[in-house]
Amino acid sequence: MTFWFYPCIFFWIMLVPVWATGQITSSARFLAMGESGAAFGGQVEALLGNPSGIAFMKRPALLMGHRYLFHQPDVSVQTVQFAIPVMQHHFGLSLIHFGLPDAYRDLDLGFVYARRFGPHLGVALGIRH
Repeated sequence: MTFWFYPCIFFWIMLVPVWATGQITSSARFLAMGESGAAFGGQVEALLGNPSGIAFMKRPALLMGHRYLFHQPDVSVQTVQFAIPVMQHHFGLSLIHFGLPDAYRDLDLGFVYARRFGPHLGVALGIRH
């Protein structure tokens, strides 16, 4: 019984959302999927929703975006995302700025390392601050 207890605890901990935010900007494909990003693979947009998707990239990619939220020109989000494959290893960097002029500013910086294990499995480790 002890053998099954620890894998079950690990599985449930991995399902708990640790970081969630409403200040996300993304590409049109990401928005069309409801900003879930679960099916992304091989695209730089995966850094926001499913970071292990960059493990399937074939060449470097850069995404820059700007979006007004809540149909207000004062509330805006800017993003820069970059991902590069180096042999079997893939690295990603994301910078997101959310803010209201003269009221509130939030800067989110993230770094992701991803590796591909076989044709359908990619694993990623990421740090966001």
